[in-house]
Amino acid sequence: MLNIHDYVTIPLPALPQTQALDSETFKPPVLDGSLTITEMYDWHFDHTPNHPIFIFPRTADGATSTILWPEAVRAIRKAGKITLSRFQEKDTLSSSRIPVIATLAASDTISYYTTVMGIAYVGYTVFPMSPRNSAQAVAHLIRAARVTHIIVGAEKMFHDLAAAAIELLRHSGDHAPHVHEMPFFDKLYSHEEGDEDLPSQAVKSSLDTVVFILHSSGSTSFPKPIFWTHLHLLQWASVPYFGERDLTGVRFASPGIPMFHGMGMFQTVWTAATGVIITVFEPKSPAIVPTPEVVFKHAVDTNSDLIFCVPSFVEVWYENKEYVSWLSKKQGVLFGGAPLNKEVGDALSKAGVSLFSLFGTTEIGIVTSVLPRKPCPDWQYICVSKLMKTEFLFNDDGKAELIIHPHAYHVPVVTNVKRGDVEAYATGDLFTPHPTLPDYWTYYGRADDQIVHSTGEKTNPGPLENILAQDPHVQNAIIFGSGKFNCGVLINPVEADKFDVTDTEKVADYRNKIWPTVERMNLYAPQHSRIFKEMIIIASPSKPFVFTAKNTPRRPFLINQYEPEINALYAAVAETTQPDLPVPSEWNMANTLNFVRTVVARTLGKTVDDQDAIFQHGADSLQATWIRNYIFHAVRTSAQVDTRKFPGNLVYLHPSISALSTFVYEEMVSSHQENRDVSANQCQEMESMVETYSQAFQNHVPSTESNAEDIVLVTGTTGGVGAYILAELLGTAKVSKVYAINRKNKTVLLERQKLVLENVGLDPALASHSRLVLLETDISESGLGLSSERLEEMRSSVTHIIHNAWPVDFNITLATFQPQVKGVRNLIDFALSSSLPEPPRFIFMSSIGVFRNLKTANPVQETAVDSSIAVGSGYGESKWVSERILLNAAAETTLRPIIIRLGQLSGGLNGYWKEKEWVPSLIRSSIHLKCLPALDQSVTWIPMAVAARAITEMRNAGAPILHVAHPKGTPWSTIFQHFSKSLNVPIVPYKQWLDLLEDSSLHSKSSAPARENPASIILDFFRAAKPSTEEAMGLPRMSINEAQAASTVLGSGSLSALGASDVELWLNYWRKTGFLPTGK
Repeated sequence: MLNIHDYVTIPLPALPQTQALDSETFKPPVLDGSLTITEMYDWHFDHTPNHPIFIFPRTADGATSTILWPEAVRAIRKAGKITLSRFQEKDTLSSSRIPVIATLAASDTISYYTTVMGIAYVGYTVFPMSPRNSAQAVAHLIRAARVTHIIVGAEKMFHDLAAAAIELLRHSGDHAPHVHEMPFFDKLYSHEEGDEDLPSQAVKSSLDTVVFILHSSGSTSFPKPIFWTHLHLLQWASVPYFGERDLTGVRFASPGIPMFHGMGMFQTVWTAATGVIITVFEPKSPAIVPTPEVVFKHAVDTNSDLIFCVPSFVEVWYENKEYVSWLSKKQGVLFGGAPLNKEVGDALSKAGVSLFSLFGTTEIGIVTSVLPRKPCPDWQYICVSKLMKTEFLFNDDGKAELIIHPHAYHVPVVTNVKRGDVEAYATGDLFTPHPTLPDYWTYYGRADDQIVHSTGEKTNPGPLENILAQDPHVQNAIIFGSGKFNCGVLINPVEADKFDVTDTEKVADYRNKIWPTVERMNLYAPQHSRIFKEMIIIASPSKPFVFTAKNTPRRPFLINQYEPEINALYAAVAETTQPDLPVPSEWNMANTLNFVRTVVARTLGKTVDDQDAIFQHGADSLQATWIRNYIFHAVRTSAQVDTRKFPGNLVYLHPSISALSTFVYEEMVSSHQENRDVSANQCQEMESMVETYSQAFQNHVPSTESNAEDIVLVTGTTGGVGAYILAELLGTAKVSKVYAINRKNKTVLLERQKLVLENVGLDPALASHSRLVLLETDISESGLGLSSERLEEMRSSVTHIIHNAWPVDFNITLATFQPQVKGVRNLIDFALSSSLPEPPRFIFMSSIGVFRNLKTANPVQETAVDSSIAVGSGYGESKWVSERILLNAAAETTLRPIIIRLGQLSGGLNGYWKEKEWVPSLIRSSIHLKCLPALDQSVTWIPMAVAARAITEMRNAGAPILHVAHPKGTPWSTIFQHFSKSLNVPIVPYKQWLDLLEDSSLHSKSSAPARENPASIILDFFRAAKPSTEEAMGLPRMSINEAQAASTVLGSGSLSALGASDVELWLNYWRKTGFLPTGK
């Protein structure tokens, strides 16, 4: 468990001097930990007599009222006195447990702010609860936080909610807290008899004392209490100090932000730390309800500089040119909690409105800079605050999850992940980086919201749901479809449009009413994410939507609630896309016609003449979709034809069996011809790139100076195999220095290297080795992106280059790998510019991927291959191109490269094996399927540490091309018997296993197929397994004769074959990371 004092020491480190730079009325208190947040209020009572804390407009005369710091602190002390008189638990403050006082209200900002700070002032813990919670959620929070008293708003709804929650607690035998009413502004800010004995000092508290309890949104379950101490609040208070604007005296309008929200509570510390002035609604009971018009008028009446609101308000303001004109003259509009419509944002930005997106969570606070000097030109990007120590962990789709690490300025309140030996907080939020601006990111969506279809394609529901929610008849929308071929949507109508959903005519009418908006969404959505009319489910009044504290629908809960309706909808799919339909073994015209006839007959439940329009026989759009889907599925799986070019309205364009059959047959013929043409064109592109980067190699000019020891430049050491190569080099006595080059990243390279070393089972202290020089640079830049001094130092000393860095992405094209290919050429130029007697040996880490189209069962020799062998994946193509450039350089210069093609790597010394690879995916899915596949082939998987040693030993090899694979092949059956025994899962014939995988992909009810059944995401790989090859899964068996001559570890015969101990090591690692269930 994370200990905040492992990172934070008192006094706290000095902050950047950005606040109160020229204020005559506000002097900030010290934020070094010598004062708690509540003690700062006493400090302001004595030192800030003339600075405003609140400004509000008066409805009576249109003027504004200002509350200065002394008046506010006096009211807070009065709230503290009321707290003590009501609760009569002063003696409990000396006990081990401080009483927790919850609030359940939506009172005006000043009354709420004053009350909660008054409770904290006298030493109690405050728990602002969202009144949007259900009674069950409120009861859960009361129980979890051990609440002793609740302060409720005057309105009946709050009393009813509290009463319902308390009744639930009593029914379950739990303690029921006492209920009190929220004090009004008039009471708090009046001068009454007895006020002379108000508390004069805040209760002295430890920095580790919990001041506020906030709660999570409760998207996936009941909300969870999050405990904020005085020390955490000091972190909150320092947020603006890491921005670029002085907020002192700035009028900050936030009347639409509820105080029970995290952003509302931020105001309690920012006012004290920076002197920002909060402009709020006039205190009234009941409180003024914020609407776009009311909030805008408030901002104008109070002459506010910055306005913070929800995006929907901004979208309304955009419609009024006068509003836009006024906003363009202000310091900015801040929004958060949801995305802003892009068209609106673009137009406002163009009109001169400064837009700032805020992002934060209850567990960590505000992540964005508050505030940058200028808004980002691309307004939807956030600037990450320098207060935070962040890591962006990229997935295979190029999206990065935000992870917050602890450090001296900021420690997450909650941790949920271990990065190396560091407890950190993984937010579950995905971002994409700005293409050119460092530290700027745009929000993509929740990692757990991403819908992974049975095809492996993904739908990001957030933007699509936002489009649907703009329809005046739609309150909310939730898109579903995890593990399914296509999406559906659950629509919550606005109150005026709710109806009995068993009335099929009304369902049809409502679908037609919102259909134009769905069509607009479909224009934006990728083809696999589009919604068909019959895939719309209308929420029933008997199953109302439930919401989080952020007023967003509780997605997993609602999908679970509507599971019967969703399953019934997909059952219709299953009935019309039956897996037993015979797929043609050959797609000639006769077979294609018979296949389409069968599909149509099964879908409609009757036979139709070939020339008849199927819609004349009662087919609807849903059935047209099923016909299209099954044709797509059959064509894609049996003939590996890309169906993305097939039109989405295929059946409408070709509405008869005859027309459909003709279209499918012609596309198949065309596709096969195109594949041949594409292959030829791609070979030409590969060879053209080789020619481009093989021009004008320089001649090496040797000197007489030489190095007796090896000095190695190695790239990509923050990857798994790269870390092992680094460890081998540092463990080799003849290697006197290692330059480890890695790309720049927000996380410090030393920390990244330590983390990777530990993750793969190596000593993280190696990252600080005396013979290691860590360098961050981009080798695709001129001079490898290094300073001239460093470049010259390396030119005169480096004896070996091991180029290992390469992005592993099988979905991108060769053109996307151009920077990597340019990096290879730059390294060649660097080697040839060496001042040593001969150029450094250049060891290039290639891949088995260059054999993509090899059609032989014989071992592949360690020789060059034709471009046509590597065509098909940008990754393998880029490796082939680089191989050829190096061979050209060897032919024209004195460079002696060594190309090492790596076979399938297995785990590290601690069992580390990246979960997204095919073997771990197969094992996880086999647990899900309750069986493992049998194969008659063998495997030559080589442990990562052994491969790294072989590579290091090969650095002076004479042969130009070497293969790295295990010299002792192990039967698949041997390995999988160990898996079977350890997992208690039987082995079945491969076809049976594959059929189960196919079926689970089509009919999975799981909401997270990628987690429970990851092999379903790479079905095509398992379908393509060739039983004719000696190596399992259709991978080529590589000859390693030359490699064994160059490497002792491969050639000595002492290396043990893979066995039970290896399997246990992998399984234990996957269990430890949570990839496999601990019971397996």
